[in-house]
Amino acid sequence: MEKIFEGFTKETQYEIRRAERDGIKVCICNEDEKFVEFFNSFARERNLVQTTRDKIDSLSGNKLITEAQLDEQTLVLHLYICDGKIARLLYSATRIDAVVAKSVIGRANRFLHYEDIKYFKEHGYETYDLGGYAKDTQDPKLRGINVFKESFGGTIVE
Repeated sequence: MEKIFEGFTKETQYEIRRAERDGIKVCICNEDEKFVEFFNSFARERNLVQTTRDKIDSLSGNKLITEAQLDEQTLVLHLYICDGKIARLLYSATRIDAVVAKSVIGRANRFLHYEDIKYFKEHGYETYDLGGYAKDTQDPKLRGINVFKESFGGTIVE
């Protein structure tokens, strides 16, 4: 795992260590209703397409939901499609409010990705897929997402 961690940017390494010191906890959630409610709240704020319980239910045996919490408050949820070899991030949602600082939520998100990578590696997965990459984009938001994904090292696969 240390080799994977060393492939991250120094900033991402720092943010992960800081999240641990902040007391961020991660767990497997797999509560479909909680995920749909949390994600749709996030999606409304970001003008993204919402999901449905039916869509999440249709993934039944091929999904995993992970969660990052602070003081028992959900900060981040990730939903993966899994086939035993590849874990592909389908949805990621972060808490959006003024109660928890954006910097804490950002650290929690990075920490959750790291813990997810470790989980999948320990369970024999060969590929951790962060989802799409907006190649050659001029959109500042998409560029920001690309930079975030790049901060975990890895390889872009077309």
